[in-house]
Amino acid sequence: MSTTTAVVEGLKELKAKDIVLLTPYDVKINELEVAFLEGAGFNVLNHKGLGLMDCISQYEVEPSSWLDLIRGMRHPRADAYLISCGGIRVVDIIERSEVELGRPVLTSNQALVWHCLRMMGMDREIRGFGQLLRTPLSRDGLPL
Repeated sequence: MSTTTAVVEGLKELKAKDIVLLTPYDVKINELEVAFLEGAGFNVLNHKGLGLMDCISQYEVEPSSWLDLIRGMRHPRADAYLISCGGIRVVDIIERSEVELGRPVLTSNQALVWHCLRMMGMDREIRGFGQLLRTPLSRDGLPL
């Protein structure tokens, strides 16, 4: 299991095909991520990176800044929004972003937690951290 695996599985669980990608990375890393996501069967409608290449500067981006950035990335055809990076602070804006955008918002760490819990057979929904963590489980402990 990896964060990448969890993100792909999370997007599939949300039935997202057309996505918008937001990262702290530079253009080159974003283009690699776009290629990976498209190779996994997703259509990246739009993407933006902040050009931050060290983990300290990525972490220092305030959650409110991510909220402003994702608002600016609104796309009428998006099935979901992906904020990709394991070292950024976005947990506090997932629910609010989903309400404002009217679409699921997936983040790297949220997807990883979801995937780990589902692999362990967690059988209850978790509120406050986005649509993905509210997905129900089937009887065998796997997402429906």
